[in-house]
Amino acid sequence: MVVFNSDTKRLPEEYRGGAAALGFFDGVHTGHARLIDTAIKEAKKKGRAAMVYTFDISPKNFGGKSAVAEITPLETKTDVLSGTGLDAVYIDSFSTELRGMTGEDFVRDVLHEKLGVTHVVVGFNYRFGRRAACGGDELREYCAKYGIGVSQLPPLYAKDDTPVSSTLIRSFIKEGDMETAAKLLGRPFFIRSTVVHGQRIGSSMDVKTINQEFTNNTIVPATGVYISRTVVGEREYKSVTNVGTRPTVNEGGDVRAETHILDFDADIYGSTVSVEFLKFIRGERKFESLDALKAQIIKDEQCALDYFEKK
Repeated sequence: MVVFNSDTKRLPEEYRGGAAALGFFDGVHTGHARLIDTAIKEAKKKGRAAMVYTFDISPKNFGGKSAVAEITPLETKTDVLSGTGLDAVYIDSFSTELRGMTGEDFVRDVLHEKLGVTHVVVGFNYRFGRRAACGGDELREYCAKYGIGVSQLPPLYAKDDTPVSSTLIRSFIKEGDMETAAKLLGRPFFIRSTVVHGQRIGSSMDVKTINQEFTNNTIVPATGVYISRTVVGEREYKSVTNVGTRPTVNEGGDVRAETHILDFDADIYGSTVSVEFLKFIRGERKFESLDALKAQIIKDEQCALDYFEKK
């Protein structure tokens, strides 16, 4: 999969003439997967490229706002999209110019001139153009002028007849319901970031941990302890992850993810590591002593072992 950005003013000919799924695709969830699969099928009919057209930031966060906490930061989103079978992703810069485009200008300048697509796929609630004034009807009207076909898919519903959406998935992550979030995402929710130095309290208890920070505008799960899976390089490890401020040893600190990787002893400071959140097991709390904390960590570790044994 090739990644293009706004520096590419016009796609190369080998990527033109195909189909594009349009949207921000935060989470790249099961609803998004339907859009992408449809775009791939439409592109194959023409023997051309299938792509996603998206933005570098959420339009809701434009101008330095932080209205939406993202499930998948840009680099993570690109990695997930690379496993979908797409030929390309075009990541446009959500600029003042793009934000001010009318719907018709967007279809002409971006879809027709820049991307050269002959078919687009959008969700049931897709909006575009200045102040998000346009929807499916306008998209079909404007695209018809340039010979661009349009597929607007109906919603994919969760079991309670609520449409699957990034907003819904965020709510489950914030509640710590990682099992439901995973069903809607089509995979476990995970973070991928650099391992940073902590206070080395874990080492003093002979329970080594890795620390990861949550970046700006990235969703933070409910504070507490989770059964997790940690991916280091090409290998997966059973683990337990605490999200919180570590109140036993760190009064009033910032929220971090601190992960105890089972049967692992390597020094990976500075490495980029993925941690998948599988199941919430308890809330974060302050212990009377480090010995009490260590005893609880041993219980959490056994809980994780039991979980993986049943899988």
